[in-house]
Amino acid sequence: MAASDTQEIQEQSGQQRFATHDRPHAQHGNPRPVNSPVSPVDGDRQDRHTMATQDDHGNNGGHGTGQHDEGHIPADLPQPSTMTVIIVVAVFVLLLVALFFIGFFPARHREAQATSDANEMASALPVVSLASPQKTQSARELVFPCDVQANQATAIYTRATGYLKHWYVDIQDHVTKGQLLADIEAPDIDAQLAQAKASLQQDIANVARSQADLKLADVTLQRYVESEKLSPGSVTQQQVDQERASYDDAVAALNQAKASVAQAQANVQQLQAEVGFEKIYAPFSGVITTRNYDNGAFLAPPSAPNSTREIFDIAETDVLRVYVSVPQQDATALQVGKPVYLMVQNYPDRKFKGDVARTSSSLDPSTRTMTAELLFNNPDNALYPGMYGQAHVPVSSAEGVLIIPSSALLFNAQGTSVALVRDDKVHIQPVTVGRDFGTTLEITSGLTTQDKVVTNPGEKLAEGLDVKVAPSPTDKPKSQSGVSASG
Repeated sequence: MAASDTQEIQEQSGQQRFATHDRPHAQHGNPRPVNSPVSPVDGDRQDRHTMATQDDHGNNGGHGTGQHDEGHIPADLPQPSTMTVIIVVAVFVLLLVALFFIGFFPARHREAQATSDANEMASALPVVSLASPQKTQSARELVFPCDVQANQATAIYTRATGYLKHWYVDIQDHVTKGQLLADIEAPDIDAQLAQAKASLQQDIANVARSQADLKLADVTLQRYVESEKLSPGSVTQQQVDQERASYDDAVAALNQAKASVAQAQANVQQLQAEVGFEKIYAPFSGVITTRNYDNGAFLAPPSAPNSTREIFDIAETDVLRVYVSVPQQDATALQVGKPVYLMVQNYPDRKFKGDVARTSSSLDPSTRTMTAELLFNNPDNALYPGMYGQAHVPVSSAEGVLIIPSSALLFNAQGTSVALVRDDKVHIQPVTVGRDFGTTLEITSGLTTQDKVVTNPGEKLAEGLDVKVAPSPTDKPKSQSGVSASG
């Protein structure tokens, strides 16, 4: 501790002792003699003691006890020296400077290292992975989503207006061609048929009467002609002409009667045909898929104003049909009679065999596809019309096609292309894409099996850019520096 601090503490201690010694004199009204010599130091001490005594009396309410309150800070506490303050401030400043340098230099080092790494990456060559196009086998398989349809399917309507008298089959029933399915009761048609038959008999009777009238007219005419020949003047020419006209009328009446008979017969036949429609027969062998009415329901043909729905729906399910749309590049490879197979999710392990029945032999201009009909035998009725499945159609081509990874394809304003590497430089090669297999693509033109295709192209790749080829998975791993082409 400094000598000045020690001296100051000693002076304060002496002042406290002096104040304690003089306090009784002040309390009893006996001040110190005026003529007593007082040193300058003693005078200063006395002034400070007097002020402290006055403060004590003011704070204690005039009791004169000389004791300080608990919340009052004594005025006679030691004061820190100027040197102490300077030392504390200097230590604090040195501490701040040390902390600054401790954090500054590592930060500058990290920043310099990051800048160096960035410059190194910017100057490094892009690293690319290569793959050669793979040639597939000439025989391949086309897979088409499809809807299974019945070989034949039709709705059976009534042709007679009447009431359903009785139905003999229901849904899921297998029927044969010509089997009776239902009876319809049509009393109006039955009455019309009876009336038509009666009219036919009446017209037949009219024909017989007309024939008799014609015979009488013919005999009368012949009599008048003979009388004129045998005895001229016995009959007039007018009488002969009248008889001849009567004969012609009889011939016309007979012809009219015969025509009426023919008309009546046609009417009877029409009504008989309508009566025949009162019985519903199966048009072909199949299974009943719909029955819409019960006994006693009113039925009317589709041509009637109050027409009703079909009575039955029937489908031939022994053979099923599937239609597929074959793209243009495979249309010429599809051959009629070639085997195909069908798969549905209901039977994941079963292949239903069929064949190509026929093709449209033309392409739809809007889709550039050709329609092909496939037939599948269904003897056990395992397949149902309306099922969704996948038709597998094997096709063959004169030569195989090239396959590349889907990630290698580039899109730009000029179309589709791929990035090739020749002499460690990038070359952008336009290609024509065939079918999309998901992870791979079919390339129909623009590549050969000798080309090296970049499988991870990115925005940095451009025509003529120098690149570094990444080692293939079979090569030994080596330490490399650089950035990916896609980065």
